[in-house]
Amino acid sequence: MRCSLRLLFILPGFLLLSASAAQGAGKTKAAKAAKTHRQVAKKATKKSKKATRTKVAMKATKKITKKITKKITKKTAKKGTRAKVATKKTAKKGTKARTKKIAKKGTRTKKRRRKARRRCRGKDRFPPMTLYHANFRKSLTLRLFDRCGRPNKRAPKQMSHFLRCYQTKRRKTIHTRLVKSLYSVSRAFKGRRLIVYSGYRSPRVAKLKRSYHTRGRAIDFRVEGVSRRKLRNYVMKSFKKIGVGFYPNTPFIHMDVREKRSAFWVDFSSNGEDSRYAKNPYQLLRKDQHGVPMKERRRLWVIFPSDQILVASATPKASTPRGQSAPMPLAPLQIAPVAAIPPLPPLPSLPPLLHVRPAQTQQKSAAKSSALVTRRE
Repeated sequence: MRCSLRLLFILPGFLLLSASAAQGAGKTKAAKAAKTHRQVAKKATKKSKKATRTKVAMKATKKITKKITKKITKKTAKKGTRAKVATKKTAKKGTKARTKKIAKKGTRTKKRRRKARRRCRGKDRFPPMTLYHANFRKSLTLRLFDRCGRPNKRAPKQMSHFLRCYQTKRRKTIHTRLVKSLYSVSRAFKGRRLIVYSGYRSPRVAKLKRSYHTRGRAIDFRVEGVSRRKLRNYVMKSFKKIGVGFYPNTPFIHMDVREKRSAFWVDFSSNGEDSRYAKNPYQLLRKDQHGVPMKERRRLWVIFPSDQILVASATPKASTPRGQSAPMPLAPLQIAPVAAIPPLPPLPSLPPLLHVRPAQTQQKSAAKSSALVTRRE
């Protein structure tokens, strides 16, 4: 009984304690949940506040950037308009200056043209040069300058075609100094026709490959109606650094253009023969200027054998081909008895061209005189 009574009093208290404990545990859970909810809400509010602040800041920055860009665009537009105005002004100034310069140049050129026309209306200051090629049998009227003094661009081609090689028909540009000297010769002799015999020669055909003809710097010509002596003297006096060759047995003279010093020579050979140069050309030139004509020196040999006299004149009639040495041909011998010949005068009174030599030395002198001198142009 006692035990049951005790249980009756203890059980309700235990139950109350358990209920209160359960209530306390529920309250603590609810409190924890409320705290966590509050914390989450605070964080959310903080984030929303930050987002709103950033939005406001972005809006403010956008407004500021718009204002700044508007100001900048206005300034740049103003600058651009100013620059455009400045460029327009400079362009106007430049166009005005250019138009003024062009107008001045136009007036100057017009005045020059008028003066040139007035000059050109008169006499032809630069008359044409007439040429005739003896081998091609063709003529050419060449104008180096027009009436107003302007150079002719086609003249070099025309000259190179006219003075081409006769055998190979090849061309080469003729030296300008040679063309100018030919033009001065034609003007000096009042525009008379220049007859050309040889201009450019191809190295295949030329005997001397180092000749000035192979370089387009030489010409063989004469002036119609003018003596060769007069032409030779004019060319030697009026030009510098030039080579002049005088050929007494041909109708022309040689003229070439050189780089160093002038040269003069005399050749007694005719067309188709090997050259026979004079040893002292300047001495012959002085004599020729004083009226003594140029002649090749000839020698006589007088032989005194025991019973007859042989008189022969050593005059070269025809030349041997190059590379072959042949004795000089002699004129037909005249044999006469000693009694028919009158006595000779003493030796001191003999003329200077008569050489008396014994029969032994005749062969040596004939061999020496038969040596031909090669032409060096």
